[in-house]
Order: sequence, then structure tokens, then C-alpha cells
Amino acid sequence: MDQILEPTSLLCFSAKWHGEPEMFYHRSQKQSGPAFDKMVRAAYKLISTADAVCHFNGNSFDLPRLNTEFIRLGLTPPPPHHSIDLKVVAAKKFG
Repeated sequence: MDQILEPTSLLCFSAKWHGEPEMFYHRSQKQSGPAFDKMVRAAYKLISTADAVCHFNGNSFDLPRLNTEFIRLGLTPPPPHHSIDLKVVAAKKFG
């Protein structure tokens, strides 16, 4: 525990719709305030409209962290979506 310098934080995220060329990227220098809230709301909007979300270790880290921020902003949980965690996929297929 003495090696932890600061608590977990949400720095940025990127997203891309399958078959679309545009990439979305959001970041915030601070862990609170209008820019941070805007980034969290952007993630919420994307996740809420997605049929599936592909990520690496998102089931264990990213999605729980995002859900915490959604609640903090008074947002309801996003609608159910298919979660494709590449860490889980890789662990099943490779050593």
C-alpha cells in the first residue's frame, strides 16, 4: 500500500464505431470540474448507444470506474451492452 502515490483516476478515453473512420478522443487534465464532467458524459453517451463495447481489462477496471462517475453525475446506469474484454479473450486463447 505504501507504493500507491495517488488513487485511481480517469484520465481519458477513445472510442470508434465499427465501420466508421472517425475516432473519438476525450481527456481531462483534472479529476473534477466542468471538463471532467463533460468527458464522463461523452463516455456515457457513447456507451449508452453502443450494442457492444470492446476494451482491454475494461470489465475489471474501466467500466466500474465509469459507472462510479456516472452515478456521481446523477446519471442512470447505461443500458445493457455486450462487453468484449480483450484481456479475457487473450487469457482464454494464450498462455
